[in-house]
Amino acid sequence: MRTKLIYEFGPYSLDTAERVLRRRGQIVPLAPKALETLLVLIERSGNVVSRAELMERVWPGTFVEEQNLTFNISVLRKTLGEEDGAPYIETVPKRGYRFVPDVKVRQLTLEDPGSANQTRTIELGSVQVAGESAVHLAPTSPPAVSDHEPIEGPGEPESAPNGANTTEALPNLAYHPTNSGQDRAIAQTTLSGQVKKRAILLVTALGLLIVAFIVGWMRSFKDRSDLIPSFQTMQITRLTALGNVREAAISPDGKYVVYVTEASGQQSLWLKHIPTLSDVQIAPSTAESYQNLAFSPEGDQIYFTKGAHSVPSPLYRIPVLGGSPQKLTENVMSRITFSPDGRRMAFVRTFPSGDKDALITANTDGSDEKILVIKGPNETLSPATPAWSPDGKVIACGIMDIKKNEMTIFGVSAADGTERHITSYRWFRVEKIAWAPDGQGLIAVATPQKRFFYQLWYVPIEGSPYRITNDLDNYNGVSVAAEANAIVTVRLEQQSSLWVINPAEGAINAKRLTLRADVFDGGNGVAWTRDGRIIYTSNANGDDDLWITNADGSDQHPLTQRAYVNWQPTVSPDGRYVAFLSDRAGAPHIWRLDLESEEVAQLTHGQGESNPTFSPDGSWLIYAGIAANKYVIWKARADGSQAQQLTKHSSIRPTVSPDGRWIAYWYQDDQPNSPWRIAIIPIEGGVPIKIFDLPLSAAHRGFFGGFFFRARWSPDGTSISYIDEKDGVSNIWAQPLDGGPPRRLTDFTSNLIFDFDWSPDGERLVCSRGMEKSDVVLINFTR
Repeated sequence: MRTKLIYEFGPYSLDTAERVLRRRGQIVPLAPKALETLLVLIERSGNVVSRAELMERVWPGTFVEEQNLTFNISVLRKTLGEEDGAPYIETVPKRGYRFVPDVKVRQLTLEDPGSANQTRTIELGSVQVAGESAVHLAPTSPPAVSDHEPIEGPGEPESAPNGANTTEALPNLAYHPTNSGQDRAIAQTTLSGQVKKRAILLVTALGLLIVAFIVGWMRSFKDRSDLIPSFQTMQITRLTALGNVREAAISPDGKYVVYVTEASGQQSLWLKHIPTLSDVQIAPSTAESYQNLAFSPEGDQIYFTKGAHSVPSPLYRIPVLGGSPQKLTENVMSRITFSPDGRRMAFVRTFPSGDKDALITANTDGSDEKILVIKGPNETLSPATPAWSPDGKVIACGIMDIKKNEMTIFGVSAADGTERHITSYRWFRVEKIAWAPDGQGLIAVATPQKRFFYQLWYVPIEGSPYRITNDLDNYNGVSVAAEANAIVTVRLEQQSSLWVINPAEGAINAKRLTLRADVFDGGNGVAWTRDGRIIYTSNANGDDDLWITNADGSDQHPLTQRAYVNWQPTVSPDGRYVAFLSDRAGAPHIWRLDLESEEVAQLTHGQGESNPTFSPDGSWLIYAGIAANKYVIWKARADGSQAQQLTKHSSIRPTVSPDGRWIAYWYQDDQPNSPWRIAIIPIEGGVPIKIFDLPLSAAHRGFFGGFFFRARWSPDGTSISYIDEKDGVSNIWAQPLDGGPPRRLTDFTSNLIFDFDWSPDGERLVCSRGMEKSDVVLINFTR
C-alpha cells in the first residue's frame, strides 16, 4: 500500500509525489528549487519559517547565496498572485516567511494491485496550527470519503477493450463508519464466480498498465537525470561589472569570452581571459553595432557582424587577440554557427524584398554559399537561432508563425535541407539557442509567456522543456563551451517608475507616481490624456499592458490584459482614443482603444508598424512602418485608411508639430557609420528641410535592440525635446529650431530616462525613469 499527499489552497493543488503544482488542473511550470521552497512553506502553513530553515531544507548540505532564496520567493509570489487581495506568502520582518491561506490536505491511498479496493481518498481538512510546533498530518477524526473523485494524475484512465465499462466489474468502494465512530469498515460485496473472474482479469490488466507506466516514467526520468542534477548544482559567476554589455560568446575551451559594450552611443569589442579576469579591447569604438559574436571551432578567430542594428550586415572575422578585420560576406542577418569539423558555417539571410528568409551554409571564409531552406512570407526564420548539432547532421532553427504570433524550434538536415520538428513545444519567442554538449537537447533563451521576459531553458529532444534559470532578471544570448561544461549569457536588471516634474521647479520637486519594485513602468511608452491623466506601459501583472493613472498617482489600473505586447501609447486630441503598438494578431501593428467603450480595433495591416502619433486636429495617424526592409514614416487617416509613405530613408519615432504642419523624426541615411539625427519634413512628406546633429549618446539603444530614444515637439513649437545620457544619467534637452545650441530642461542626477511626454498645458513632463544594467555571467555545470 502506498500513499501520497496533495495540498490544496485556492485554485491550486500541489502533488507531493509527482512534485507538480496545478492551477485548476493545469500544470504550472516551476523550477525544482522554487517548488521545494513552496512545499516547505505549505508544510508549515500558518507558521513563520526562518530563512535559515528554508536554506537548509531546500539546499541541504550545500552553500548557496541567500539571493537564491529571495529569487524563489519572488518567483512564487509572481506565479501564485494574490488571494482576495492578499499575497499567498507573507514576509515577517527579521524572522522569515509565512504561507498565509488555509491549506486542505488530501491523502490518496494506492493499495496493492491485487486488492479489490484500488484507492481511498481521505479528506484531512485544513491545516490548523497554533504556535511553532510541527504539524501532524494524520487525521484525528473519522475522515470524509469520496467514492467518486478520481486520483489526480497525468491523464485520463484508458478504456477497457471492446468498450467495456470498467466500473461495472469493480466492487463498491464506499466507506461505512463503524458503530464506535473510531474506525472505518469497507463494505464487503459478494461477487459471482463470473464477475470475480472478470474482476481478476481487469485488475491484472490494470496492474500491467500501471507497471508499464511506471517503467516508462522511470526511463524518461533516467534520460533526464544526467542533466537535471547538473543544472541544479550549477555555479553562476558574474564576469563583468560594467552594466552596459550587449552581447557575449565563450570560446570552445572555456578560457575566453568576447563581449560588446555600449557607452555614449558607441559600441566596442572586448576580450576577457577568464582565468586571470584580464580584459583587452580588440576592435575600436564605432557608432555601428557589433552583433552575432562567435568563436571559430579552433578558438583562434572571432566572427561578428557590424552595421546598423537589426538589419542585414557584413560578416567579419578577426584574430582572437585583435588585428585587422577580414570581411567575408554581405547581408548576414543572424548569428554564425559552425559544423563540428570546422569547415562550414551557417547563417540566415533576409531577401531584399524583406518577405523571405534563407538558411545558408558556406565555407568559413565565406565562399561556396548554398541555400538549405527558404521561408516566408507567413513563416520567418529567427535571425538569432541557427545552431549546428554536435554530430553535424542537423541545424536547429527557430521559426516564427506570423499569423499565430508564436515560435517553434525545428531541425534542417545539413546534408539535403529536409525539415523536421525538434520539439512540438510552442514559444512566444525564442531569442537564442545552442546545443548541449551531448547533443540530447538545446539550451535556449526563450519565453513561453506573451511578453519579452527571457530565461534560460533546457529543451530535450524528447520530453518537456524546463527552466535552467528562474529569477526576476532577463537574459540575452547563450553560448556553450563544450570542453568546459560552461554557458555564457548576458543578464539584465531593469526597473523604471513614473515621475512628474515641472522643469522650472527642478528635480528636487519631482514626484514619483509608481512605487513598484522589479517593474518596468512606462519604459515602453508614456502619454498624457486631454483631461490630465497618464497612460503608460507596465509589466506589473506579468504581461506588457497599457495602464492609466491620475497625475497624482491615484487610481492606477490596466487598460489591456493578457493581449500579448502593448507598447507606445499615444492619445487622440479629443481624448477618446489611444493608439498603440500590439502584436496580438501576429506581426506588430497599430491598434486603437476606445476609452469610452473599451473596444479595440486594428488600424494598420502592413509588414510591421510602430511609433504612432496623431496630428493635432486628430484627422491623421503618423507612424513608422516597414518598406524595402527598413522603417520609414507613413501617414494614414485616423481610422488607418489611405496610408501613404512619406520618407524613403530609415526613419523612426515621428512627432507632429503643434500647428500640424511639420513632422520631426529620427533619421539615418544609407551611408556606412551614419549616426541617428533629428530631421524635419512637411506633413505632406518629402526630403528633410532641416537636420540636426545630436550627440551620439542621445540615441540610447535598449537591451534587446529596441530604441528608447524619443523626440517630442516643445509645447510652443520652437524646439525639439529629446533624451540625452551622460555618464549613466539621462536628462531632457531641447534643440531650438533656429539652430542654436541645445539647452538642458531637467536636472536629474541619477538614473536613465526611457520615455517622456509634455502635459497638455505644457508646464509639466511625465518621465519613465529607472535603471538598466547588463553584464556577462558564466554558468558552470557538471555532467
